[in-house]
Amino acid sequence: MAQDTFSVTGRVFDNGHRPLVSANIHLHCKQNEFKTTTDKNGAFKVEGTYGNDYRLDISHIGFNDEVYIIKKSKTDIILDSIVMKESVIGLDETVIKPKPIRIVHDRRILYPTENQMRNSADGISLLSMMKLPRTTIIPGTNEVRYWGKGNLRYYINDTKATVSQIRALLPKDIVRVEYIDSPGLEYQEQEDVGLVIRVITKKRNKGNV
Repeated sequence: MAQDTFSVTGRVFDNGHRPLVSANIHLHCKQNEFKTTTDKNGAFKVEGTYGNDYRLDISHIGFNDEVYIIKKSKTDIILDSIVMKESVIGLDETVIKPKPIRIVHDRRILYPTENQMRNSADGISLLSMMKLPRTTIIPGTNEVRYWGKGNLRYYINDTKATVSQIRALLPKDIVRVEYIDSPGLEYQEQEDVGLVIRVITKKRNKGNV
């Protein structure tokens, strides 16, 4: 039987040529889509079918997106070194870099930029603007897809929250987002939790909404 699929492989790096782990890889066309993330070496592999035009989107928190258009490929494609540039936001004559992303032993601590807050209507759309790895967030709805193993759980400060409660938050009240992709036993209870998104707000009682 003739092969009817092709593969796209590559490695993703930052400006210093360090591998970018957990960059979002999204290969899609009208007929189908394939999503994955880069491994510890920044490597990825996705597959498409012959006869379709595809768009390959590569994104990572704090970096500008990379986009490739693939026209009806019938051969495998190797994108050996993809270098992503750090996001820089221009405001009139001022250039402002986003606040740093801090990585501690069990979580990434993400700070929303002024541009992201200004262009977000609610808490969910702000999370969408921040491009959290392994998630697809549909702005204006409560639909959030998690592409990893286990369940997704939300917290507002120290209190377990629902998607609706996250959406009800005002972007200006959100101080930071903690992305915990190796949650410990304190988050497990009766379910297998694979990802915790903890939203820290200015008002400590927001978790009691």
